[in-house]
Amino acid sequence: MGHSSKPVSLPPVELVATDPKRHLEMANQYIHQSPGDAEGYCARNLSWCELGRPDLALGDLNKAIEIDPGQFRFYFGRGSLLRDAGRYR
Repeated sequence: MGHSSKPVSLPPVELVATDPKRHLEMANQYIHQSPGDAEGYCARNLSWCELGRPDLALGDLNKAIEIDPGQFRFYFGRGSLLRDAGRYR
């Protein structure tokens, strides 16, 4: 008997504010299903920010940039995180 997995969607951005842990779970599921899609890492970065883990958010934005270096918003997010952490010069 084969096992088929139901496709997982990116978590809705609105969920970050209301249930960041659930948003994180959904983003993790999406990344597990589609590890080569930068959007999953971008989504998970929002969860980490809301949960007070900018270090992990930065790692996810770096991964998103590695996968898809043409997306300006990933660089913008990374710059904002570094600025907020006092690491921007």
